[in-house]
Amino acid sequence: METKDPIVFPEHHSLYITHNEHRTNYQSINDYLNEPYVKDSILFEDAQECLRTDSIWEVQVYPRTPISFYKTVAATFGRAVELMLQNYKDGIWT
Repeated sequence: METKDPIVFPEHHSLYITHNEHRTNYQSINDYLNEPYVKDSILFEDAQECLRTDSIWEVQVYPRTPISFYKTVAATFGRAVELMLQNYKDGIWT
């Protein structure tokens, strides 16, 4: 396995990373992608890629408190992180 530079997340309260959570609930990938808490966090193109690859990565960050959070969903871990970091600009969570 090739080693790459570590991912450095901006300062945050807490962070969760999940892979294929739908399998723990015996759900199909399609059903899981249609759950409101997932559907609201994924772009159409990324949902299509999840279906194609049978893979779902989720990154959920609580930036300041345990109350509000950002969640991204994608077919690869790298894409989920890329989308998450779009919420962080100029040293603050937007």
